[in-house]
Amino acid sequence: MIYEDIPNYRPTGIRDTARVAAQVVTGIGFIGAGTVLRNGPTVFGLTTAATLFVAAAIGMAFAEQACMVLLFLLLYCRLPF
Repeated sequence: MIYEDIPNYRPTGIRDTARVAAQVVTGIGFIGAGTVLRNGPTVFGLTTAATLFVAAAIGMAFAEQACMVLLFLLLYCRLPF
């Protein structure tokens, strides 16, 4: 985009929230996979990965203003702070 075209830029107003959510899930999946460590038969970091995933789900529900999903996540999971 050339800087002279910026005043003429008009967004279409079409949002594809499913694609954004899919990218958030993919990114959090990679971050969560990085927190899981294995030392012989012992596995560490599964609860950390699950907490990251639930925190991302709460954030996406808040961003989408999905009140019922957000209420369910907050009441059902009851994350310890």
